Amino acid sequence: MTTAVHDTRAAGASRAGAVRGRRSRLRDGFTRHTARRQRWGAAGVLYVMTCVFLALGAVNAQNNLLFLAFGLGLGGLVTSGLVSGASLMGLRVKRRQPGACAAGEPGVIRYEVANVSAIMPAFCVVLEDSARRRRKGEPRAELAYRVSPALVGHLGPRTLVTIETSWLPLRRGWIDIEEMTLTTTFPFGLMRKTVVFSVAARVLAWPSRVPVRPMLIDQAARGARQNLQARRGAFGGEDVFGVREYREGDAIKDIAWRSTARGQAVLVRQRAEPAGSRLWITLNLSPASGQGPGESSEWNEPELAIACAGELARQAADRGLSVGLCVTHTGTVLPPREGAGQSRAILDALGAFATEPNEPRSLPRAFRRDEAMVEIHVGGAAPAGLPGSRMRIDVRDFGAWCADPASVPAILRKGAS
Repeated sequence: MTTAVHDTRAAGASRAGAVRGRRSRLRDGFTRHTARRQRWGAAGVLYVMTCVFLALGAVNAQNNLLFLAFGLGLGGLVTSGLVSGASLMGLRVKRRQPGACAAGEPGVIRYEVANVSAIMPAFCVVLEDSARRRRKGEPRAELAYRVSPALVGHLGPRTLVTIETSWLPLRRGWIDIEEMTLTTTFPFGLMRKTVVFSVAARVLAWPSRVPVRPMLIDQAARGARQNLQARRGAFGGEDVFGVREYREGDAIKDIAWRSTARGQAVLVRQRAEPAGSRLWITLNLSPASGQGPGESSEWNEPELAIACAGELARQAADRGLSVGLCVTHTGTVLPPREGAGQSRAILDALGAFATEPNEPRSLPRAFRRDEAMVEIHVGGAAPAGLPGSRMRIDVRDFGAWCADPASVPAILRKGAS
């Protein structure tokens, strides 16, 4: 008998420990609300006015049915306030860090919402991300993003749910998401109750996607190969990596005659990397001088140039080229590398820096003759050290680089954001 009692107590303690552990997991890493708001809707105002009329009629007429109707109406009002408020008090939220995405294109934000209450469920809760409310005297901030509301239909006691919604960055650069709200009008829709959470997040928006002509990279690579061959003559080519045995189909001009003469096998020179497979994207945002072709005052030209550079980096990475970035007015340099990681690094660099115009700087390194280069500018002077045979693109001349001017994002227009 004693053993049975001991086993019952042990089982009870085990269940209690499991409940405490689950409650601890629901609380760890989650944020508690910092403020509460309440607002009456049109239905709530009409409901209160109806209750007031019932009360006046009941007092004047001393009618029991009117007193009963007034009591029911008052009970519904109290119930609506208590249920909606109590269901929000036990909610905790956590926002997962959203990944970077291009300005003007929707991304995904994921949230975790936990209900730590032991008895009170939550129904019809709307989650919204928003910027912090302006304090008195603060200037109106620029709208940097939009987030679609997310709905939690039901969240039982001590349960956790993961939801996701889309967000749209409206400009390039760092975006601060400061506040999160949970709102409900359950059960009767009479009043709108909101709890506010201070869950700050800092997200990087990449440059917008623009329709850049794919042939630009081919033209730059072709120019690099022609430039190298012109300087090296008929036996031009890429840098020699080593020698190997001759295979059928190898060019006669690649035979290493001296190495072949010293041995018994025919050897050919092995190239390190094809000419033009390394692409430099040079961004020159120096102040424009004079009128350029196709210049239009409706576009934010520095942002347009940044978007063009980002799209070229994406295209080059998709083709397997080694792509690098040089921003002349800030001295930012990313040496050419292959892979999606390099493309992300370039987009991060283009998304993070400011566009304040400075004097053009000299390029920080000597470019190899077998490297392709595309310089994107807004009409400014070419920086010192730029080879004259490399491609230059003026973003004001849409016909030179844009495949479809009608599909350029509207957020790149002046004053769009």
